[in-house]
Amino acid sequence: MPALTKAVALTKTKGVFIARVHTGPRHAQKPAISAARKSAFQKILAKARVERAWYQDRQMMASQAIQNAISKRQLVKVDDVAGLVRIVHSTGGPSGVQYPYLTPESRGLLLGIAREFGIRRDALKLGKFFLSITSMTRDAERQEALRNEGYPAARQSTHGFGEAFDINVKFFRRNRHPHYRIILDVLAELHRKGAINFIDETAINGALHVARNPNYKGPLF
Repeated sequence: MPALTKAVALTKTKGVFIARVHTGPRHAQKPAISAARKSAFQKILAKARVERAWYQDRQMMASQAIQNAISKRQLVKVDDVAGLVRIVHSTGGPSGVQYPYLTPESRGLLLGIAREFGIRRDALKLGKFFLSITSMTRDAERQEALRNEGYPAARQSTHGFGEAFDINVKFFRRNRHPHYRIILDVLAELHRKGAINFIDETAINGALHVARNPNYKGPLF
């Protein structure tokens, strides 16, 4: 079967530009993946299995289903929060937020994590650097395109129905290690409580993946 090529279209929904990926056949081969990168992919996908168990009755949504969920407010918009959160929107490449929407519960989780990060950052009198969010909800078409480009995109992902987001920490790792330690500690605490699944994907895309556990009923902090 021929590989797929992609075209990107930006459309506007409720005042927000959404990047959609359209695929078509071509005859070039998928990019080669090194053994080290393939091993990292496999570890990430293995750690994501618990999310499939949590959401075994959910399926990734196609673009039209996501639009319907937005209209019904099953997915709600996530905006920048001054000094705490910045949404990095997609321009059609593998990184960047395709749909700046999450379920209400995952939006609350993201904002709770951001507030706790800000409290600990300010207590240490560190610079007011924010959390960069580079992935939230993405449709099944985008997920397929990422797999064809060699990214560790599971066939059934919590990104596909608004229950996951990625925090990019490249800048923190290189330039602001105390900030990096704070967000790692915050996420590790929530992971130990069973509130989230936290996967370190920095070897692949510089991000920390966070998925909400729908079975957790306790406080975040």
